[in-house]
Amino acid sequence: MYDTPMNAGYHQAFAWLWAPCLLVVAVFTARYWAWLRSGRPGWRGPLLAVVMWPMLMLASAPYVLLINSFADHGWAVYRGPVIDKHITGGRSRASVVTVRDTGGRGELSVALAPADYERARIGQIMQCRYRIGVLRIPFRWRRADSGPVCARMDS
Repeated sequence: MYDTPMNAGYHQAFAWLWAPCLLVVAVFTARYWAWLRSGRPGWRGPLLAVVMWPMLMLASAPYVLLINSFADHGWAVYRGPVIDKHITGGRSRASVVTVRDTGGRGELSVALAPADYERARIGQIMQCRYRIGVLRIPFRWRRADSGPVCARMDS
């Protein structure tokens, strides 16, 4: 349904929400400290707080992506050489190429169709198009956006 390069939703959620989520966990822990310590070993209350913060961070990323998709602000084109290619996963495999954007936006990891992955070569110039969302996170609709994510620019 929704595709982002570089796992952008999780990256942005961690960058933007680490402090607010930590504050929520700290306030909850302070408010319910007596309840967390009653009838339990003394270590369980702090352990719940330590475990709750990363869980909250992981759960917030889909909401960041949902908000990002409310409106798009045109297209962004990433263009540069392929610097790495590898196959990830176990049961569900993905053929991934990494493109270094010459526009200075960093590296872009993109899952390609197996046939496109086989044709891609290290050093080859590729161009990738993504929509820019309301939070400036690049994304593509998997079924609605026509054409491949990336295309080779040279042979």
